Amino acid sequence: MVCVALCAGESLAASIIVKYFGISEAIFGVWIGAIGLILTIITVNSLDKKNIKFFFRKPLIFILYAFLFIYPMYLMHAITNLHNFILGYIIGSLSLAIGYSINDYLIKKNNGKVYFKLQKSIIPIVFPVLASLILYLLKL
Repeated sequence: MVCVALCAGESLAASIIVKYFGISEAIFGVWIGAIGLILTIITVNSLDKKNIKFFFRKPLIFILYAFLFIYPMYLMHAITNLHNFILGYIIGSLSLAIGYSINDYLIKKNNGKVYFKLQKSIIPIVFPVLASLILYLLKL
């Protein structure tokens, strides 16, 4: 759980850097949403290894991480446009989930093998990059 505290602290520090460079909070939200989804996947896998199961655990863990990222930044006034940030958070989580799904499909299609080195890292991250680019072009 130290990782969660570090990620939350780093995201708070990153929000200050984002303000300094004038980057949109929606774009910042995309990357924090991707981190939230990654932490959810890591936590669920860890709970699976320990054989801990409960009802709606994946959505509950995702919502918990969203709360742990968004609420402290809101309290510290690190986010000025909360709606854009939450929109970015949702888009970032969905885009990374789509990237993981497409990567899994490609691996299954190729008999369990990757098409190129680092495919498991590159394919999922392309979608948050595209989402950030689209939000940048839309000026959100």
